[in-house]
Amino acid sequence: MYLNVSFQKGPFLKFYYKTKFGMEIIINGQSKEIPEQFSVQLLLSSLFPGPQVKGIAVAINQSVIPGSEWATRLLHSNDQVMLIKATQGG
Repeated sequence: MYLNVSFQKGPFLKFYYKTKFGMEIIINGQSKEIPEQFSVQLLLSSLFPGPQVKGIAVAINQSVIPGSEWATRLLHSNDQVMLIKATQGG
């Protein structure tokens, strides 16, 4: 006899999943799961694949992060990340 049980991500399972597999941040108002020890540079590389990220401004929890700090600035659980991409036009 088999039991047909479906599991939903309740509070404990969400906590276990995030502590074992990563963390959640908010990017421009949308939730995203990322691994722990994830830098701003790694985030940008994953979102904007290509040789170099240009024309991007990054703010974390309403503080602007200079490009010189992207490689060393680690993200933390529940960080509010704002990405602004400069565009050309008139």
